[in-house]
Amino acid sequence: MVFPARRGPVSTTAGKLRLASNTESRMARATNLI
Repeated sequence: MVFPARRGPVSTTAGKLRLASNTESRMARATNLI
């Protein structure tokens, strides 16, 4: 999903939350592999 840049903080916060969840899931997978 691509958000218009003009939306500003709302779209950026949503993107950051998505990135955070993705990184957390990756970290969890890494710990499970170890």
